[in-house]
Formats: sequence, C-alpha cells, structure tokens
Amino acid sequence: MIYDSHRERNHHATEQSSLAWSELPTDNRVSIDAPFPYRGHVRGTTHQAVAVSVRGPGHFKSNLPCQDALRILMLNDGTVVAAVADGLGSARHSDVGARLAVDAATDFVLRQLEHGSLDGPALMQRALEATRARIHEFARSSGVSSSTLGSTLLIALVQGPRAFTGHAGDGAIVKRIDGQWTIASPPEDTLYVNYVTPVGCDRAPSTWQVYTHSRVEALALLSDGLERSAVRRKAKGYEVNEDFFRPLHAALADAPEPEAGARLLAETLDSLALRAANDDDKSLALIWTPPLRSH
Repeated sequence: MIYDSHRERNHHATEQSSLAWSELPTDNRVSIDAPFPYRGHVRGTTHQAVAVSVRGPGHFKSNLPCQDALRILMLNDGTVVAAVADGLGSARHSDVGARLAVDAATDFVLRQLEHGSLDGPALMQRALEATRARIHEFARSSGVSSSTLGSTLLIALVQGPRAFTGHAGDGAIVKRIDGQWTIASPPEDTLYVNYVTPVGCDRAPSTWQVYTHSRVEALALLSDGLERSAVRRKAKGYEVNEDFFRPLHAALADAPEPEAGARLLAETLDSLALRAANDDDKSLALIWTPPLRSH
C-alpha cells in the first residue's frame, strides 16, 4: 500500500508493475479551516507507519500555506519508502519545492526498486541527485529561479531491520534500537544561525548525509519545526528527547487502528505545547515494526 500526501488518487498499479502497490486518498487541503493539511497511515504485515504535517501558527497568522510535505509508500513485500521536506521560508515557491522534493525522491526510489540494482547507500545518494535535477528541470520549464523552490529533504528506505537514509538540510532522522532512541541523521551543521542548504542548491551535494542503519525497530523523519521538542543540541552533536518519543510510542502502540494513531499524532503536533515551542510547520513520519512499545 501507499500513503501519498499530495495526490488524491486511489488506484492499483498496472499488472506490469512488480511492486504491486496502491495509493490511498488523503486530505491535502491547505486553508485556514484545515489545521491538519496532511495526515495518513498505513499498516502492513511487517511495518506500520503514520505521517502527519500540520501548518504552524505563524503560517496561519501570515495566511501562508503549509510549506512542509511528506510521502510514505509501503510496498507489498514490506519495504517502506518515506520522505519529508520543509520548504524554506525565504523561498517564494517553497511549498512547491517541498512537494517536488518528496515526489522526485520517492519516485526515483520506486523505479530503482523495480528495475535497478543500486545498493542502499548508492540509492539514497542517487535519489538526492535526482531530486536536485528535478527541481532544476521544473525551474527551467516554469521560468523561475531554482532558489525560489528551496527545500530540505529527508528520505528513508526501510527493508526489514535495515534502513538507509539520505538527508539534505535541517530537520532530523532518529532511530530506535534495543528500545533506545538515538540520532540517525542530525540537522545540517552550518556556521550561521537560521541558514540551511536546500537540496537543489549547486553546493548541496557536499552537505548531504547518507547513512546505513542496522537492527532498526523504528525510524522517525521530522522537519525542523519539531527540532526543539524532539531533539536537543549538545556541546557536540544532538541527542533525542526521550520524553517526547516515549509517551508517543506508548499511545501509538495502544491505538486501536491506524487512523486513530494518525489522529493522535496530528493532535500532538498541533498541541499548545508544541505550538509554543515553535510556530513553524511541523511534520513527522514514523515507521515501526509492531509491536511498538516504549518499555
């Protein structure tokens, strides 16, 4: 199955596709009356996933759209592909850039899984390259500068207990191994506050992070609107805020069905506490191997 946050489609792939996936319709309204622009859930035989984006209070006040985008794809063999993007506030068409990023990256991974022979790290690197190329192609065809489509990108491929991740810009990827959450891919380390290298930038490849992870019980991709709540910056590097993930784990594990988990996550991301911590858009994609327990 596929949860797709951008396309209101519900169809099955053609019989020629060995991936045999289908897409689920989702609510992708972006308006004052839509506090949860993107929300979805999928449940397979080996993994479950919930993904939510909420528009930040700062964007409500400024009447701006949600500039985050996300997509999760769950294939019939249990493989999961996930992507989260955060359009840069300084970029005029950042919401479009974020949608381009998640679609380009996940589409590339899908094609390679079906027809290619790239290993995990090479696949993540190439997915980032394909995303950068797609942004430049779109900019040329639309007559705009690629800088107006600025966006970060986090992408993950989960195959059983192994995961491969690619990361451009800020936001973070965290993983759960042996019951403990640790940083899988930290925010970009820059010399300047509030500066990030978008995935489409010419110098972006030198800043990309590509990692391989083993014995993964759960993986979370989060936009920078959640950084202050979900991860903590230390003198050297970052650490995961267990107080954020442990209660969320327990609640999602006890959810009677996936949609209830999606509603819970949406309510959590749009809570007064997280609104107060950061008025930016907030996105979280969480993939886990059932049962998900915090103890």
